[in-house]
Amino acid sequence: MPGRYRTPGVYIRELTVAPARELATGIPLFIGYAADGAAREPLAVGRWDEFRTVFGDPAPDRYLAYSVRGFFANGGSLCHVCAIDRGIAVSQALEALFDELSKGELLAAVDLICVPEIQLFPSQALALQQKVLDFCRARASQAGGYLFAILDSVKGVDTVGVLQQRQALTGDDGALYYPWIRVSDGPVASGGCVPPCGHIAGIYARSDQMYGVHKAPANEIVEEAIDLETVLNDQGQGELNPENVSCLRSFPGRGIRVWGARTVSRDPAWTYVNVRRLFLAICRTIEQKMAELVFEPNDPTLWMRIRRELGSYLGSLHRKGAFQGEKPEEAYFVKCDSETNSSELRDQGKLVVVIGLAMAAPAEFIIVRIVQTDGGVTVTPDTGLLPSMSMPSAGNGAEVEIVSIYPDPPGADLAGEFVTLRNRGGSAVELTGWVLRDLAGHRYVFPNYTIHPGAEVKVWTKPGEDTLNDLYWGHRAPLWNNTGDTAYLLDEQERLAACFAYEGVRNKNKTRQP
Repeated sequence: MPGRYRTPGVYIRELTVAPARELATGIPLFIGYAADGAAREPLAVGRWDEFRTVFGDPAPDRYLAYSVRGFFANGGSLCHVCAIDRGIAVSQALEALFDELSKGELLAAVDLICVPEIQLFPSQALALQQKVLDFCRARASQAGGYLFAILDSVKGVDTVGVLQQRQALTGDDGALYYPWIRVSDGPVASGGCVPPCGHIAGIYARSDQMYGVHKAPANEIVEEAIDLETVLNDQGQGELNPENVSCLRSFPGRGIRVWGARTVSRDPAWTYVNVRRLFLAICRTIEQKMAELVFEPNDPTLWMRIRRELGSYLGSLHRKGAFQGEKPEEAYFVKCDSETNSSELRDQGKLVVVIGLAMAAPAEFIIVRIVQTDGGVTVTPDTGLLPSMSMPSAGNGAEVEIVSIYPDPPGADLAGEFVTLRNRGGSAVELTGWVLRDLAGHRYVFPNYTIHPGAEVKVWTKPGEDTLNDLYWGHRAPLWNNTGDTAYLLDEQERLAACFAYEGVRNKNKTRQP
């Protein structure tokens, strides 16, 4: 705090670290029909009785009330509800609502979205759910929102049907739950069953409050559910879980439980609900924090402040167990300096921050690029960092880069597949005990080998005899033949030194971060 200074002209300014305030999670936006079918503006609701007063009691031809009641029954404490006009085609009503939401501030206050009424229109369900996923990916994030959709399986489908539904959906920001749940006063027409999205949203909220958003919302009891529309056994679970359908199971003596926490994403980095939701929560918090700095001079003083404040925030998450790695340098990093903020970028009015988050394994970072301009802040995964932007985790090993992936050419053998490494530094680097690995976990451990300044070495996938410039993995199947396949180079302490993603074009020299 300010003090009284006894020497004229001498002032002391205390530099404090103001950690970014974590935003609340587990707050859904429910969209559906009120009892009277009339549209209403979005409203914050903190109790089931509040909902009943404004939107009405459960009705047999709509699911909104059942979902909101299930949310509160399962531990939810706050949601926002928007009623759409029953007299307007559902697709048109959703599109109009999404347009309005994109212009307002509500999206910054919620992190989940549930639209149970989609199930009233089974022939349109896939198209409507895809519309919700597209909204989460594109327009919501542009309006400062980072939403995750909780999707319901189509009523009455078997495992084959829900697999077809899952395979038709694309996007990272959603999870599909199967089957429906039976409640004591459910609609007669649906056998007393209702979509599970509201109950699942309450479980998300309960888990977030107890453990944090980084904990998977699985093996949790579904309150208010008395049965399931379809009873899954281990075989059914075994068919659905690998295909990223999140299942509900009934266990004698243990109740009805959430028995899966997978997203509908096809990207292995976003397979799990808690990983994707943690990433979205971090994006929300960082965007808010960066917006507070928009009028600060883009200079080393600001860069240091950003490193301290974002580092403090990520450090607090690390201590809660949100990231992999015992040491902070294995779990996260914040880079904001003259390398991320070149004079050219500063002349363009841009402030750039790069952070790394080890969500799957120590020192295997998901890279997030934050760009602030006068027009706002964008926070996105970055898949195109410059090769000169070294990672701060591997010390001298950062001088070794992966410069290309040459995929296996057509044919029955592995004659042509290799990865090229180069030492771009001014001193030799001992690679003995280093690891080259892919995203699936296949590992090549370097033998007694030193790479000299300016030298290159090829690591061939196939078996062979090692030479001065050629090393052989001994693998008998292609590793780098699909666009996006990524090679990771780890030093002897398993710290990330370099990575490179195959872009589908041979020898395309562009480093990608995981």
